[in-house]
Amino acid sequence: MPGGVKRTPKYGLIFGNQKNIFNKYVPGSGVGALNQSVRKHLIRKAITRQVKYKEIVKSYPMIGICYAYYPELITLYNKLNVNSDTFTLIKIKGLEFWRGIYKNKFELLIFRTGTSIVNATYQLQLALDHFPITKIIFAGVAGGINPDLSVGDIVISSQWAYHDECDYLNPTTSTPTSTPTSTPTSTSTSTSTTDDYIISPTQDYYGNFGMIFFDEVKVIRDGMTNFEKKQFFPIDKDLLAVAKKVANKTVPLSINNRKQVITVGGTGLSGSVFLDNKDYRTTLYSIWKANCVDMESTALAHVAWANNVPIIIIRSLSDLAGGQSGENPIDKNEFNVSEIVINFLLNFIDELSLQ
Repeated sequence: MPGGVKRTPKYGLIFGNQKNIFNKYVPGSGVGALNQSVRKHLIRKAITRQVKYKEIVKSYPMIGICYAYYPELITLYNKLNVNSDTFTLIKIKGLEFWRGIYKNKFELLIFRTGTSIVNATYQLQLALDHFPITKIIFAGVAGGINPDLSVGDIVISSQWAYHDECDYLNPTTSTPTSTPTSTPTSTSTSTSTTDDYIISPTQDYYGNFGMIFFDEVKVIRDGMTNFEKKQFFPIDKDLLAVAKKVANKTVPLSINNRKQVITVGGTGLSGSVFLDNKDYRTTLYSIWKANCVDMESTALAHVAWANNVPIIIIRSLSDLAGGQSGENPIDKNEFNVSEIVINFLLNFIDELSLQ
């Protein structure tokens, strides 16, 4: 038939092959992949298939398992045998999510947050927006700032704060010069709705490190009408109770002729900085009496708080955040310490399955 070939679209467009929905329009065909109604139809079909898959696995509660960087990735994936045969890979905006069933008890969603406050915030919210996560467990390395702790110790804090929510101030007659005598507590929350960026001598503040004056972050979530200052983001009490059980069952390692310490409770700190400075470390401990410092945990606890999803964060110390003599040993310790924290994580999941 003369002219018939020109008017016949490629077979992928006729049969709605999803792989071809972005093919170019075929002149004369009357219907093409860029036709708006066709694309909407194919997208609806894709979404329907995804919802049905969620319903299939919904009988298993989904636990989000996240980590920050490569040494943790290698250890976790090896321990859980994460591969295409045992887990399903889903990619969203470049981030990989691995879904798999664990001992017919849970569905695990394993993903990497990346390092830094911003990455941790973005990646966790992305996961919560796309998957039915019921609990979040983060496991990774951190720097120790409590002088009683050392490399290889495990820290599971009950609350997290930002140490880089602060004001950088010029010295003036109105700038506070003394360190406050009281340590911030979990009840230190202001309901002020004013944008009081500059600290005055009459205001409460947490102390300073030279020009850096520590402050709180303003937050909001469902049920609140205004942004309020919040110093600490809590860890779920039920998950902390499970962590205490695991800690009590764990035989401490002997590391450098010293018995490993496992701490459940206390404060952790996070900021968008890799800390390797003895004086700053000392200041943080004197103000918050915190056990460890890292670049993700407070952001993760913040996002979990905002979404009302239980979270627990398990850290093992890879370094002393500048408290060591000589060079920071994180590069030498990160794989061994990652194995310590991932082993505790797996014991934690097993204990959780007994609840």
